[in-house]
Formats: sequence, structure tokens, C-alpha cells
Amino acid sequence: MVPLDPRDSDDLLEFVERQERTSARPALSDQSRLALQHPGPDGPLVVIRRDGNGRIEGFAELSPASVGWTLDVVVGEQFVGEERIERLVTEAVGRLAGSIDTDTEVTWWRDGSPSAGARLEQRLGFEMRRELLQMRRELPTGMPVTIDTRSFVPGIDDGAFLEVNNRAFAGHHEQSNWDLDALRVREDEPWFEPEGFRLHERDGRLAGFCWTKIHADGVGEIYVIAVDPDFTGLGLGKQLTLAGLESLGERGVDHAMLYVDADNHTAVSLYERLGFTTTHSSQALVRVVRASVLGTDARPSGRIDTPTSKGAS
Repeated sequence: MVPLDPRDSDDLLEFVERQERTSARPALSDQSRLALQHPGPDGPLVVIRRDGNGRIEGFAELSPASVGWTLDVVVGEQFVGEERIERLVTEAVGRLAGSIDTDTEVTWWRDGSPSAGARLEQRLGFEMRRELLQMRRELPTGMPVTIDTRSFVPGIDDGAFLEVNNRAFAGHHEQSNWDLDALRVREDEPWFEPEGFRLHERDGRLAGFCWTKIHADGVGEIYVIAVDPDFTGLGLGKQLTLAGLESLGERGVDHAMLYVDADNHTAVSLYERLGFTTTHSSQALVRVVRASVLGTDARPSGRIDTPTSKGAS
């Protein structure tokens, strides 16, 4: 797979930013955005649709995840339609099939209720696997933090964080099997603040962490939170959440959010007790892509243009 040209990466990120100016939600997942910002030999694979003047109308991106691949589709408001999305997804998945040696899973995140767009998804071979809730609350919480935490120290705490993260999220689509490169890419992001990455230690070990981020609109997020399996059952999840929210408040944030799997009833119940309410949901739709042999006219690469006439569907 040929790496994505940095010039195409810049064009796509600019296109995404334009779409997000009129949307209340991000157009790309965090992982897919990072893949566009830092394209490598293993992806992302992108199918771009342009008009007759070379302007981007939409694109489908397949980026490697901890387990399988993640699919994102972004189209301009004036071009939204099932036919256009279906063509982008079909071509992207077909190109992926021709560039892999073994079968793999593709996860496509879609906004809205589980029934929204179901016919399109089923037609393309996807089935719902997960529902993700976005939950929010105002700050401050008025609840005390009863554990000690400290700031993450890059270059010192990397190994301990990766060990706990990978133990806590074993088999998770996005969060499992992180390595030092995955961590350092995020440490290099402009939003990264060590003081917002809270660590709690017990018996000389990292017992858990709460990593926060502040978005450009000023909303704070519980970005990643986990407790080492050896320290579950001690109420650390609640206290780490409160420590993260306290950290956000200390940096001037008055609204916080987080994402949680809908079927993680223990976590959802905890967050509700902490004053969070569900504001949005999205679904992870999954299909298996079978490896296939490419024909001579196929060109697997990081960038695939699909030109159209101006205004065509």
C-alpha cells in the first residue's frame, strides 16, 4: 500500500474542517484524523471523489486500528446521499480487499439511532456491533476527590501507561495493543497537556489513570480512563473520573464529556450517578472483508481519486 501523499492529506484535513464548521460533531474519529495527519506505509487508504474542477466532494477513509480497520465517510452537505456514500464505501472496501493477505474486519461508525440508514448498511454487508454513547455534564461537580494523583511525565511513565492500557483494553477495537508510537503521536498533539493526564499509584505500581483533553471549543473530555485489572473493585473508576473532571475545571473548563459503550452498564450507571446525561449516540457497524487477488487494472494505494463531473451524484 503506497503512503498517502502529504498534499492530499492537507487537502482532506482542510475539507474536514470545512464540514465541521456547520456540524455539532466531529466529521472524523480521533484515530482517523491522526491517520490522515501522520500517514504511513500501512495506511490510511483513501478514496477521494472530486468534481470537474478538482475540488473534493467527499471521501472514504480506511485507517488501521488495534483490531482490523476503521472506516469513515465524509461528504459535503450538498452531496449527501445514499448512492454517493455507497459508491465510496464499495470502492474503498474493494481496494482494501485487494491489498491484504488475510481476512480482516472493518468497523464503520455511523451517527444516529440504530435504525438510521440500516438498509444502506445491510446492503453493504455491515451489521451493528456496538453502540457508543456521548455523555455530558457541567463543571464543577461539587464532589470530592479522595485519592492522590499526579501528572503524567512523558518519557518516564510511557511504559507503565502502555502496560495498564493494554491490560485494561485487551481486544478493544481502538484502544488495545498500543505501542510507544501510538502514544507519542498523541503526545505531539497541540491539545496534549501532561497535567491533564492523571496517574494514580498503589504499592509502587500504576493502578489507573484518567487522560483528559480540551477541545478547540473549550469542552473538556475524559479521553481515556482505565484501572489495572489487579486493582478493580476499589472504587477507583469513580475517583479517577472525578480527578479528571477536577483537572479540567482547574484549567477553566465548565462543560465535560466522555464516550462509553452503551452495553457497559456498570460504567454508564457510574457516570449517571456522577451527573452525566446522554446527549448523542453512534453505532459501530462491522463487516468482514475477504482478501482477494487484484486485477491488473487495480491500483492499491493510499490515495485513489474518483473524478466526477461537477454536481454529479
